[in-house]
Amino acid sequence: MIEYVLIGDGSTDRALLPIIRWALRRAYPSGTFAAPIFVSRNARPIADVIEKARDYRPNVLFVHRDAEREPRDVRRQEVPCARDVIPVIPVRMTEAWLLIDERAIRAAAGNPNGTTALDLPPCRRLETLPDPKANLKALLAEASGLGARRRARFDRADAIQRLAEVIEDYSPLFELAAFKSFYADLVAGLEAVGVSPQELVRV
Repeated sequence: MIEYVLIGDGSTDRALLPIIRWALRRAYPSGTFAAPIFVSRNARPIADVIEKARDYRPNVLFVHRDAEREPRDVRRQEVPCARDVIPVIPVRMTEAWLLIDERAIRAAAGNPNGTTALDLPPCRRLETLPDPKANLKALLAEASGLGARRRARFDRADAIQRLAEVIEDYSPLFELAAFKSFYADLVAGLEAVGVSPQELVRV
């Protein structure tokens, strides 16, 4: 059984857990996986948090950094290089990887049968969006079908977490360079900790 930890910059990075779970199952179809452990870094040095997370004895550790305004390679250098450490670096931020499924957005917004038009950006353009978080929050509010007053009380953070769980297929993200790099690092990490190369699915 593969046990794993996700180290996030903050608590909202829990939204990456369903994406990682999907990628693990895609990469290692015959594998079994323990429930993940999430650790919030909260501005502590990455290397220190990795060493503390090793107390859980995971097979692999996922370390999240949003690229934000930096090139992905710059953020990649911030993650210590180790055989069991897998960087997770969306461009520009986690929310870009959730802008792929209109049906799921409606469901996460609590209005699965809504008919309001939602203007999702093409997947190939997600890495060019200046503020994916703002895009996603606006789409969730629009999908909710709520009036202006009730939208003000709409919990967008909770809806984003629900959205990550509701999306069933993350394969559209293979159009994105950052996701392809993450997946390649994941496959390499699993192989490095002893998974047979014949059991791994590469893209």
